[in-house]
Amino acid sequence: MLIGLVGMGPQVNVHRIRSGSIAAWVFRIGGALMMIGLLLSLSSGLDRALVIVSLIMGTACVVSCSVIVHHEWIQAGHMGQPDFQLHFSPLMLVLTVGTMLIGAVLIIGLAAGWMSSTLQWLIAIEMIVGFALLLGTQFSAERRRAAFSVSQSFSLQAYILGVIVMVLGLILLVKPVL
Repeated sequence: MLIGLVGMGPQVNVHRIRSGSIAAWVFRIGGALMMIGLLLSLSSGLDRALVIVSLIMGTACVVSCSVIVHHEWIQAGHMGQPDFQLHFSPLMLVLTVGTMLIGAVLIIGLAAGWMSSTLQWLIAIEMIVGFALLLGTQFSAERRRAAFSVSQSFSLQAYILGVIVMVLGLILLVKPVL
């Protein structure tokens, strides 16, 4: 999953994001395998390392979504559309930076093994802030001027896959050990 996400980096950097590329498919297949592993953990024994890795991967997906959505908008701008002026939308700027900062704290906390209810709330907040960013992007006045739709974007795919993996990991994290 991470290999595919990192493989998308060069495409994002030059604003030539292709959702049908090999890197995008590696990302999707990796995400599907991660979900299968988590679903198997629901019925079998709890593998704590898999849960931590899934939460870190899901957080990385949600954080990358906040970066990719802006680049996808610029890509639409290269096709003769108006550029997305993030700095003209304070709320969108706060949501973008908030997604990144909360994600960084989460990844550090998960890697350090800080398992607490605060961390679980941060996981939920990260998912909500990421969703608000995508929703705000879709309904913003800026987006209406451009031929860009979040519903057809790779950033939405990254967000959905990240949230599914985070929710499954969170379920396993709070699941009582029998």
